[in-house]
Amino acid sequence: MDAFGKERVAPVIEYLEKMKFMLDVSVKDQSNDYAVLRAPGKADGIGGPYALVPRDELSQTIDAFSKSHMQVGMWALDAERVSQGRARLLFETDHKSIPNELGFINKADRADRTDRTDRTDRTDRTDRTDRTDKIGRAHV
Repeated sequence: MDAFGKERVAPVIEYLEKMKFMLDVSVKDQSNDYAVLRAPGKADGIGGPYALVPRDELSQTIDAFSKSHMQVGMWALDAERVSQGRARLLFETDHKSIPNELGFINKADRADRTDRTDRTDRTDRTDRTDRTDKIGRAHV
């Protein structure tokens, strides 16, 4: 990890330590033991898929990814990010940025309720349409 990455680790660990409430949890920097790679596959809403790889398996994992998929540079990944409208965290954002407006929060599975909402809206619209057909009016 570069020096810029190392200086960001301490504040994150400090924040996570403050978030421990009831459970016996230990927070420690594992960046020397693991690496995060952009794995092959179609990009999702947060730029993944990602692979958490032990550092001693890093070269084998990169070789395996390279055999099945073509590697691309940062410009290609940035172009993909821009086309999806994702801000680059810590570069295109600052302390005044609102996570909800940037799309960071609602991209997680548990926070994203669009599927359920869409189904409910569709059902409501169908019910209203059926009722208006019976009445003969379109007050929808």
